[in-house]
Amino acid sequence: MIDCNATLDSIEALKALSDEDVMVRAKQLMQLKRTVTASALMHVGEMEARGMPPDFDAWSWTNEDPSVFLRAARVLRELPCVCELFQESEFSLSSVAALDVLLQRNARSEIGPPDDAEPPDGERPNDEIQCCPSGPERYQLAFTVERALYEKLKCASDLLSEDGEEVPLEEVLVLALDMLFDHEVGEA
Repeated sequence: MIDCNATLDSIEALKALSDEDVMVRAKQLMQLKRTVTASALMHVGEMEARGMPPDFDAWSWTNEDPSVFLRAARVLRELPCVCELFQESEFSLSSVAALDVLLQRNARSEIGPPDDAEPPDGERPNDEIQCCPSGPERYQLAFTVERALYEKLKCASDLLSEDGEEVPLEEVLVLALDMLFDHEVGEA
């Protein structure tokens, strides 16, 4: 294991190390960071499972969006094997968090019809919006839309993209709502 004092080395002490020693210590410290992060995520996942409110102020040591932390914590709690992959640098924190979408989709598919199932004639998808806090001033929304709306949102994302990268759905919706509100205020 790493000597904890290695994190407190002065610049002069680091300069005195050989290239190989600097590289070895840097790798060890990065591994320690991933191990500590994984452990913190496991604790956050357990807190959420127990219904304990998240303490976002305690996460000030990370630059990550708290919602990313919460989603990653859920994944590591549900899939402990992903924890090992995260610690071995096979997955980034955002990749682990993205797996939460798959877990939620899988949970829904066990309860209801698959995502590509057509609703019975004359029926619309469930109009209920599921909402839960995911960080300070942030909410995670889940709702079902018809394929035509989904395709319009993807098309809008493509149109807004300047560098070929997908524009997040949140940005597309904010822009659309801002334009709608601006239009409504202009007509009033």
